[in-house]
Amino acid sequence: MLLRADVLASAWRSVQTPRVEKQVTVLLSPQGVLFSQAMAKSLASNERVIFVCSRYEGVDERFIQKYVDWEVSLGDYILTGGELPAMVMADTIARLIPAVVSNPDSLSEESLEGGTLKYPQYTRPRVFEGAKVPEVLLQGDHAALDQWRHQERLKRTWVRRPGLFLEKPPISMYVVLLHTHVVNRRGEAVTTSVTNMDIHDIARSARTYGACGYFLVTPIEDQAALVGRILAHWGSQEARDYHPDRVEAVSLVRMVRSFEEVKQEIRLRHGQDPEVVLTDARRLETSVSYEAYRQELLDPARSERPVILVFGTGWGVSDSFYPEVDRILEPIYGPEGSTGYNHLSVRAAVAVVLDRLLGQ
Repeated sequence: MLLRADVLASAWRSVQTPRVEKQVTVLLSPQGVLFSQAMAKSLASNERVIFVCSRYEGVDERFIQKYVDWEVSLGDYILTGGELPAMVMADTIARLIPAVVSNPDSLSEESLEGGTLKYPQYTRPRVFEGAKVPEVLLQGDHAALDQWRHQERLKRTWVRRPGLFLEKPPISMYVVLLHTHVVNRRGEAVTTSVTNMDIHDIARSARTYGACGYFLVTPIEDQAALVGRILAHWGSQEARDYHPDRVEAVSLVRMVRSFEEVKQEIRLRHGQDPEVVLTDARRLETSVSYEAYRQELLDPARSERPVILVFGTGWGVSDSFYPEVDRILEPIYGPEGSTGYNHLSVRAAVAVVLDRLLGQ
């Protein structure tokens, strides 16, 4: 049994009001993006969050495509329905709304803020069953107290949740393949077809170099349906048993209708806008070398801003897309003294660019 699209749409429309300008609709689903504190911060910036709680086998895909902004999961386990996850998310988000927590400064000291767990806490009595409150908490030395708290946060995180240190990629990078906002050999704006090889080979490169995700962008419904069937196959138990490595790579693939959806999803995951980096076969005045950009990415002082690497299909990205771009990488050329031929397939270009930026 599925929840019907027309019934859900009617319920969704019933809560719409003209005064709300910024809202987001979230479907609770085990197929969704994993909920995080950064996501909670992003959702808290909306005037309204609508939670759609799935039941039974799920929700009619037509409702998801038309009304749902994000599918979100609490973890890799199955519940009876989405009501409990919605309550968890609502509580997490509500605490981030101004004036809900009486002391907003306390939010910055909580677990997961800054990527660590909270330091140990103590209250009266000073001695409990032989265990004493640490002396540093009783001395009134605020500098020493801050240092103790910092050290204890790191120590507790390393012991209890080392994954917060170890699993976090040094650079949150995403690969995007555009099938819209591209041109043909005559320079005319076109929409290109998705190919099975692009799905598989680029996903394998993305997984090899530690990319966080791989987005295919096409506004054509038939193309989206084709990709959906391919991804459904690689999500089956038969595929997992037969070719687990390929399944691991293809699990990074997301099918979206527009580049704005890519930015919205990454903004939701990380709580900030991504840096959009375009690869271009032309040498432009504003192009940055791979070595220079790699050094920027590896700089310890760099912010944790996520990066989107954008690749075009057809005969390249159209000029209409350039207002979205923050940085442009120089073209890929062969060895010095070669003819200057640089017409790589997009699959080869993705592998080369990822290796230059992230490879050992």
